[in-house]
Amino acid sequence: YRFGHVLLRDAIYASLLETTRRELHLATGMALEALMPARATDEDMHLSDHFDRAGAVERAIPYWLRAAKRARQIYALHEVDAILTRVAEVVRSRPDLLDDLTVADFVTDWLDSLEFLANHVRVVTVAEEFLPRLRAMDDQSHTTLALAQYCLALTHLRDYPRAFAIASKAVKEAELRGDRKGFVWMNLPLIRYYEETLSLPNQKFLDMTDALFAEASALKETRAAMQYIYMRAAYFRSLGDVKAARIENRRLDEYAAAQGDTRGRIFYCWTEALCLQIAEEIEQALEVIDEGRRHILPGTGDEWALLSIWCALITLGPSPDVAQDELDRVYNIVLANGEYNLIDPNRLTKTVYKLRKRDLAAGWSDLQELLRGVKKRGNRTHLRYFYLV
Repeated sequence: YRFGHVLLRDAIYASLLETTRRELHLATGMALEALMPARATDEDMHLSDHFDRAGAVERAIPYWLRAAKRARQIYALHEVDAILTRVAEVVRSRPDLLDDLTVADFVTDWLDSLEFLANHVRVVTVAEEFLPRLRAMDDQSHTTLALAQYCLALTHLRDYPRAFAIASKAVKEAELRGDRKGFVWMNLPLIRYYEETLSLPNQKFLDMTDALFAEASALKETRAAMQYIYMRAAYFRSLGDVKAARIENRRLDEYAAAQGDTRGRIFYCWTEALCLQIAEEIEQALEVIDEGRRHILPGTGDEWALLSIWCALITLGPSPDVAQDELDRVYNIVLANGEYNLIDPNRLTKTVYKLRKRDLAAGWSDLQELLRGVKKRGNRTHLRYFYLV
């Protein structure tokens, strides 16, 4: 049927008895199902919606999972989150509907999508709900990846003690069972912890990251390998060695190009822009940011990182007012996501803006408050840089 107006359609739909609606949704879903191919298509969400409204969630779940896989392939990450949130609601009430391997698969996909969005609050929430079930399985691969994402999210949220304790134990366990992939991934949150807290002697940090990069590369764990290079660059930046940091940046760029990895190129753009900012080469830094923004996926953590740096650069330039609306927007997003690697730098940019506008009392007060907060949270890299300001 076609309706002359959407309100007319909704009124007729609402007038149907609940049992009639369910029967019609089930009949429609079964009819569409008979016409559907075995592969994922755009119709998966329509099918799952009909079965869901029919109360036949056991028939809806396979189509939700297919739709989530397809959404992830095209980087519709917010859609992945929405679909898998509904799947989780069903699994919560009926855990028998999905076998352990299917649960492990959708949870790791979900966490990976949330990490890409830099929504660390959601990563922790999802991981804490499903890790007990994953740990009960005899599937170390899924469990280790989920645990690594969980610990990385804890470092972003500045829960360093828990991140360090869980990751240290997991690294030892991976080593004991000869799980080299697990060893590589579980060391990532440890290295991030060491880089941000400066709690490891310099040479030991560099030796560890060199060895872990080599192992990640040998295992073809490209994403892990790129993150090890990135953290070496960040470490040199925190020590004020911009020359060494830029060498690592070029190494990251070359590795990403060799692997055909666009995201690695984005990592390069923001770490290179940060080095250029420190060197006060603002125009060149803005050019690098512009290049990075041509490659990003909107709404991801990569976008928030590049925009944060752009806001800082513009605030330091001749027209600081230009960046303030964007700065407020990005700050509110990263604050909701618990991304302290961007929350505190954006707060610093807001403070610098006040100082540049000669609002010295408010700027000084905000800077003191920011320093107290950063010191309490334990990120010594940020603390050193903010003290320089």
